[in-house]
Amino acid sequence: MRFPAPSRTMDAIALMLMLLVVGLLITPAIHHRVVDDGDATARTQVLVGSVMTAALIPFALSSPSRFSSWLSGQPA
Repeated sequence: MRFPAPSRTMDAIALMLMLLVVGLLITPAIHHRVVDDGDATARTQVLVGSVMTAALIPFALSSPSRFSSWLSGQPA
């Protein structure tokens, strides 16, 4: 069973956005260990807050496409 091209495109965009979210969520941990030598500095705390806030945007954009396909009964 093949899904229409717009559905596949939307699913691919949602997947790329979720990959971006994962990358953004990993970034503060790497910064904390590598740049600040594991110390909880004020700079690290600001970075964590900023990156986590930024990660919400692509997450929010990718979620509706996943939920709409689930609600319509079609696999994404």
